[in-house]
Amino acid sequence: MKPNINIIIAAIRTYIRNKKGKKFEPEIVFLKDLLNKGENCFHIGASDARHSYVMSQLVEDGQIYAFEPSSYSYQHLVLMKKLHRLKNINTYRLAVSDKPGVVTLVTPRKSTGHAGRSFAYITGRNNSDVMRSDINATSSIKEEVKAISVDQFTGQNDLKKVDFIRCDTEGSEMLILKGAQQTIENFKPNLLIEIHSDALKNVFNSSAGEVTNFLFKYGYFMFREDEGRINKVNSVDESERWKDYFFIHPDRINNLPEGPFKEQLR
Repeated sequence: MKPNINIIIAAIRTYIRNKKGKKFEPEIVFLKDLLNKGENCFHIGASDARHSYVMSQLVEDGQIYAFEPSSYSYQHLVLMKKLHRLKNINTYRLAVSDKPGVVTLVTPRKSTGHAGRSFAYITGRNNSDVMRSDINATSSIKEEVKAISVDQFTGQNDLKKVDFIRCDTEGSEMLILKGAQQTIENFKPNLLIEIHSDALKNVFNSSAGEVTNFLFKYGYFMFREDEGRINKVNSVDESERWKDYFFIHPDRINNLPEGPFKEQLR
């Protein structure tokens, strides 16, 4: 499928922002304090590839596995790979969940009539009428998409290591973690997860506490960015609709680049 003019314009705008280093999320700055040359990374909910773009440069001859279920955003992702000539990014139009199958991607339609693509979330095929209460949406666009789990993908591709997982999936964080248990046990990857407290509760009958407790069980330490600084924390501030949190495993401390994570965990 050839991208339409709107996707092409959006991709060019993103390309220019990347080259100028503008409008990155604040957490992206700290990826250099986590990633090393040769590492393998998952980008789940890859969207416009801004995290993938930064990760691809940091890992150099490592590999980025970028997953995006939206037909619109996937075309944007592929265009970004071409525009930046990123040979170490592998793209997949797949949702990532707790098990393989087919899910429904629900993209809210805002009151302006525009699609709220950054708020899209997956549901089961039989409960695609579940709506996020934290978004003022008048209707939605639905797409059926194939789903895969992290463990299934890791096994099928015979990956010998997974070093880092970036996850931004609008509330399905626990589904992804449940489908990644073997990968976490085997490789102890560091993670950057955007935790959506409201969507976790309203759509997935889960909670921020379930996400953190799952990873604390494996021995992870949790950090967040505030005003340009990294701070170690023990819980999620659920008054925030969403927030990125880093999870660092102690087995990886010695391999971390010099920076705030390593300093605080020494």
